[in-house]
Amino acid sequence: MSATLRLPQSKVKIWFQNRRARQRRESLNSTVTT
Repeated sequence: MSATLRLPQSKVKIWFQNRRARQRRESLNSTVTT
């Protein structure tokens, strides 16, 4: 996957971590509001 995006593996890993962290934060916020 990193080859198609032409990005270093570390950047791809960080990008995925940020994405998962954001989704987890949104899910926590949704559960709190309900």
